[in-house]
Amino acid sequence: MQTAKRRRLNRRGFTLVVMMLMMTVFIGSAAFATDFGKMYLTRGQLQAAADAGALAGIYLVANGWKDSTVDSARAYTHLHKVDTGFYIGSTAVVAPGNWKDTAACTPAWSCSAFVGNGNNWNDPAVDAVRVIVNYNGKYNFGRFFGFNTRALYDTAVAIRGSSLSSKCIRPWAIPYASLLNVLYPTPPLKDPLTYPLDTADITRLRAMTIANNISLKVGTAGDLTPNGEFYAARLPPGQYADGTAGNPWSGGNDYSNGISFTCAQLQAAMIATGSSRGATVSVGDYLKPETGNKEGPTRQGINDMCGSDTCDPPVKITAALWDGIFDVTFCTGCYRIKYIGAFAVTGWDQSTKSVTGFFTSMATQGGGGITPGGPPGPAQTTGLRK
Repeated sequence: MQTAKRRRLNRRGFTLVVMMLMMTVFIGSAAFATDFGKMYLTRGQLQAAADAGALAGIYLVANGWKDSTVDSARAYTHLHKVDTGFYIGSTAVVAPGNWKDTAACTPAWSCSAFVGNGNNWNDPAVDAVRVIVNYNGKYNFGRFFGFNTRALYDTAVAIRGSSLSSKCIRPWAIPYASLLNVLYPTPPLKDPLTYPLDTADITRLRAMTIANNISLKVGTAGDLTPNGEFYAARLPPGQYADGTAGNPWSGGNDYSNGISFTCAQLQAAMIATGSSRGATVSVGDYLKPETGNKEGPTRQGINDMCGSDTCDPPVKITAALWDGIFDVTFCTGCYRIKYIGAFAVTGWDQSTKSVTGFFTSMATQGGGGITPGGPPGPAQTTGLRK
């Protein structure tokens, strides 16, 4: 009996030792879990800081303000908290470069990568900004086990490029020839069917103001159209680039509303037509012209948009630029979209019964896929890629 009792007492001592060892393991595991959770949180904060810096940088590049790109990118990283304080923006590494395809795969962007250009901010071909942020994450409980800090970093790449589509396009089809005539007013004139815009053209468009006004919708038939249209167009397209039929609206009310609608309202109006692509209008699509001058509906749309015949300040919109008028399967005498363009509407000119405006380089609403590199389009957009 005494031997059995002694054994039970011995087991109690053993259990106590085992429990102490297990508690040490449990506490250590909990400590490491807390520290690793903190590291993951810090990584998320670093990513947000890098994203903000890259977007700020590419915005300045797209607008031609490259001299202040590095300072601005670092300033935006500093706006984000990392751990217990704000990120030290001066430590961010900001670099210019290009976003290039590295292999053929689907989707294409998954095989693309940032390629640096030797930190040459003056290179007009720069279409990407990379921001790398670094931080030494501090362990709390890990210090008891000899772990003090861990080097953390995150990278963001933002790109600029041409907008190939829009879900907020206005019901006007503006001749690409008008843009070329503004860029190159003296002979030899550029052929709108064959001439692609280059980086220098986009730089000149960026500097345009009300002094470069053109007609976004004409009041005299036959201005630049062989069929005598007035640049007013129906939405969505009558035929898409791949040959699919569209189902555009008809009537003055839809057209007038399309001028003044918000983007959400315009998208709903195009979706309501039942076209297979919904509200998306893309390069290569064909727009069906509106019949007649549409003088009354146009002026009403401008007044709804601007509050009067004059848009003060000018209202930025996205519209189609066409290079020719074609007969295709589902759209006869239709405008073929060459580019998606960004414009500033200045108002209604009663004397000529036309809508006036000027070209800009940045689309402020709508927008679709970004295509970096290659000949740029007049509607430029930016976005994160990594």
